[in-house]
Amino acid sequence: MARRIIEIEAVTCDACAKVGQESEATEVLTIKGDSYDLCDPHADKFAARFRELFGPGQSEDQDEAEPEDDGDDFEDQDDEPGEESAQTPAGLRGSVVITGEVQGYTAKEARTAVERLGYTIAGHVDEDTVLIVTGHRPAPHKIAEAREYGTPVLNTVEHPKAFGRGIAAGELSPAGSLPKVTNRKKTAADVRAAG
Repeated sequence: MARRIIEIEAVTCDACAKVGQESEATEVLTIKGDSYDLCDPHADKFAARFRELFGPGQSEDQDEAEPEDDGDDFEDQDDEPGEESAQTPAGLRGSVVITGEVQGYTAKEARTAVERLGYTIAGHVDEDTVLIVTGHRPAPHKIAEAREYGTPVLNTVEHPKAFGRGIAAGELSPAGSLPKVTNRKKTAADVRAAG
């Protein structure tokens, strides 16, 4: 009788790898063609987040033929103008401004990672901005806006691993202080005030 050796490849958790850790992946999360290998703790965090957003999901043993109509379609929401729906993932957590280079991420990767957590990416800081993420060479006018509105900051230069850890944990938290910047660009508000 011949023996065959079968090599088994260990798959690591994508969320853990993002912050430099190694954990064996036990679950695969697939959404619209994107697949993510996750360890049990991260799978639990994502599952809890989806339950928070959408309620309990459909189990494999539930009948998949006819989903129940609970009358709660996205198109038929009666939210007030400007009010966020609890079922709308984008913007559920408020808006975030990213300025400067976040180490380890391209600008697009950083924006996508933040949006996947349920935040909306904004181009400018205003009274509704919940967090400004600052990297290397941030835009001076955005720092000035954040200072004006008292916006919480996640300074990735002072805390280089905080952004990645926040993404892996599923929530961004303030860390550090607004960076000092020089050569502040004039904003439209500056021009109007000097007017």
